[in-house]
Amino acid sequence: MNKYLEKWKEINAHIREKIKDENVRKMAKKEAKHAFLYLILSAIGSIVDCILFLFLTRIWIPIIPSNITSDIAWMVTSFSLNLKKNFKNSDHVKMRFASYVTISLIWMAVSTWLVYLFIRWFGLPKLISKFIQLMIMAVPLYLANRTLTFRNFKKVK
Repeated sequence: MNKYLEKWKEINAHIREKIKDENVRKMAKKEAKHAFLYLILSAIGSIVDCILFLFLTRIWIPIIPSNITSDIAWMVTSFSLNLKKNFKNSDHVKMRFASYVTISLIWMAVSTWLVYLFIRWFGLPKLISKFIQLMIMAVPLYLANRTLTFRNFKKVK
């Protein structure tokens, strides 16, 4: 037990040392800014997503095609806003979009399954189901896009 306690103290001391480092604090502040802005811009895309989903289901389009269509609208809106307003990356746009689409397609499969599960199995209202699904997927989606889609590419000399 003492061995684990000593290791824990060592890790804790290392973390405290890193927190005091000014560069780490600047990086954490910058990352928090990106995360917050990503949340706001994705919320705009999510509003588009929810409105379109509700409209499509109200005109009797089934849940799965409605969710896929509204997710595509969210994908294009969110990517465009985050590319220009948040991460301000103008390089490798096609590659970034391909990455974003790949991640979003995985997200779409999971989100469609969740929405269907919440509506059909749990009997939740459509809008509440869509909202819960968005909340569940927000953090994993941000982390995937931050580390893969909107990362900074090293310049080749």
